Amino acid sequence: MNSEKAPPNAVPTGVPEDDVRLSAVREELEVGVRTTETGSVRVRKVVHEEMEPLSMRLREQHVEVTRITVNRPVEERTEPRREGDTLIIPVYESRCS
Repeated sequence: MNSEKAPPNAVPTGVPEDDVRLSAVREELEVGVRTTETGSVRVRKVVHEEMEPLSMRLREQHVEVTRITVNRPVEERTEPRREGDTLIIPVYESRCS
């Protein structure tokens, strides 16, 4: 067998140079992941409660709404105004003529 013509994995057979035998190799590989316990952690929760007096001011407001019907056309709109402790907010209605 001539080493210049033969492939690198050729095996000499002792037969004429035209016959060459090749050895075939098959490899298989399996890849996987394995979980391994390497340690552990212990977690503990402790709740401490304390009762503490708390002073708060509570405030309450009451509002009285009174609607007074005027039923007359106005020339111009007026802004909200105060009369003593009373806040007067004008309410307008638009009508098509």
